Amino acid sequence: SDEFEAGAYVMYKKLHQKKVFSYNTAHGMSYGCPHLYYSSFQVYNKSQKKYYSLKSDYVDYIVKERKNINIDKNLINLENKYNIAVVYLEANFKKLNMKYESNLELEIINVLNDVNKIDKQVDIYIKLHPNNLNGDTGNLNKLLSFEKIKAKKIIFLCYLSAAYYDYKHLGNFIFVEDDYVKSNTFYGENNLVSVKIDKLKEHILERVHN
Repeated sequence: SDEFEAGAYVMYKKLHQKKVFSYNTAHGMSYGCPHLYYSSFQVYNKSQKKYYSLKSDYVDYIVKERKNINIDKNLINLENKYNIAVVYLEANFKKLNMKYESNLELEIINVLNDVNKIDKQVDIYIKLHPNNLNGDTGNLNKLLSFEKIKAKKIIFLCYLSAAYYDYKHLGNFIFVEDDYVKSNTFYGENNLVSVKIDKLKEHILERVHN
C-alpha cells in the first residue's frame, strides 16, 4: 500500500515500461494523488474507483471491501435493547497532523463525555487506531478487546475511517458528517445514518433509548 507516497507514480511508471506487473491494495479510505501507474489497484468501494479513474483510467481496478481483523459475529448480541455500548472508532488524525479532522474528533469525544454524564447506563468506549494505541482517549474508556463488551448491542460512531469495513457486521453505525464530506459519497453507499456534530448528542441519546 503506497498510493499516498509521492514517488510511487514515478517508480511504477518505470516498472510498467519494463513490463513488470504491479498490484497495490488501498492503504485505507484515503483519496490521495489521482495519478497512478499500477497494473491493478484494489480499492474499498466504487467511490474510490471513481475518484482514481478520473486521472488513471488505464489501471485495472478491483472493488473489494477489506477487513483487517476477524471478530466472531456471535460474540455480539445485535438484538439487545437494554445493554448497549457506544464505540467511537478513532482514526489517527492528530498523529497525522490533520488539524481540521483532529479538532472535529475532539468535538466528537466531548459529545461522548457529555452523553456519559447524562446517561450512566450506557457504556462508552474509544477504539484507538492501530498506529495510535497510546493516543489520548479524552477520558473515554479504551476498548482493547471486544470480549469486554460481549453480549452488548454495539452502536459504532465513525468519521472517515476504513474501520467501518472491519466492524460493520457487529453493530449499527452513526457517521459524523460535516459540510465538506458526505458519508454516502465517501463510502459509496446509500442510506447511511449521518449526523452533524451539533445534533450528535441528541441523536445518540435517542438511539440508545429506542
